[in-house]
Parts: sequence; C-alpha cells; structure tokens
Amino acid sequence: MIDGTRIDLNRLRQIGWDTWNPIGLDDDWRAAGGADEYDSYLLHVASMIVCGESQADAAAYLIKIASEHMGLSFVDPQAAQATVAAIAAYAESTRP
Repeated sequence: MIDGTRIDLNRLRQIGWDTWNPIGLDDDWRAAGGADEYDSYLLHVASMIVCGESQADAAAYLIKIASEHMGLSFVDPQAAQATVAAIAAYAESTRP
C-alpha cells in the first residue's frame, strides 16, 4: 500500500515488462528468473505518482535509472513515458 492506495506488485511488473523493460529481459517475466528485476524502480514510480509528483518527473526518473544506473547507451524516453502513464492510470483505478 502506498499512501492509502493498494498497489498490486504483479500488475506493476506487467506494466513494466510490457512497456519499459530497458535491458530486454525475457518477455515472460513470470517464467523468467528475474521477475523482480525492476520492482524497486516501478514501486518508486508508483509512489511518486500517488504522492502527487508529475508524470514528467517520474519518466525522468526511469530514464535516469536506465542511463546512469543500468549504464545503457540508448534509452527510450517514449517507453518511460508510456510506463509512467500506465502506472498512473492503474494507480488512479485503485484509489479508494
């Protein structure tokens, strides 16, 4: 639960693997050994959104994670924006 909003981690994982997945892990995250690979990043984005931070800031966070933390030379900003939008829509649908 984030700030009174119940967040299903599996739903966040599905969003992250469908729309972001910057290192291109196996698309079937449930079968992949690294199902939790992106959890902390996706939970952080969900927290940012639920706490009222902008989608632009949340997308910038994902871009920074992919470029600086993961060291990727190519980062897809549209994928980050789509991921944040999907997480925001999901979080809104779960608000009490």
